[in-house]
Amino acid sequence: MNGHYAQLYADFDHPTRSDCNLMGSAKPLPLEYTVAGGDSGGGLFRKNKGKWELIGICSGSEINIDKLMKVGYYGQSMNWVRVSVFEKWIRDSM
Repeated sequence: MNGHYAQLYADFDHPTRSDCNLMGSAKPLPLEYTVAGGDSGGGLFRKNKGKWELIGICSGSEINIDKLMKVGYYGQSMNWVRVSVFEKWIRDSM
């Protein structure tokens, strides 16, 4: 959409287990987290050149109940709507 992927995806990596990883590196990043019930609509931020930027709006997560029972929330995937897709509309509306 508008030259951008409309969704951002991530998984919640375990600090020592690599069998929970679904995508990307299995090494967790500092402050890596997962979304849970009630988080929809919340922001995903990144620090760019010393300033925080809103880059996504939480649209949910996909819970695998078998994995949840085995390792908790580790390895669960989550997704956000990419804010940059709507940049023109946001600027026009401000």
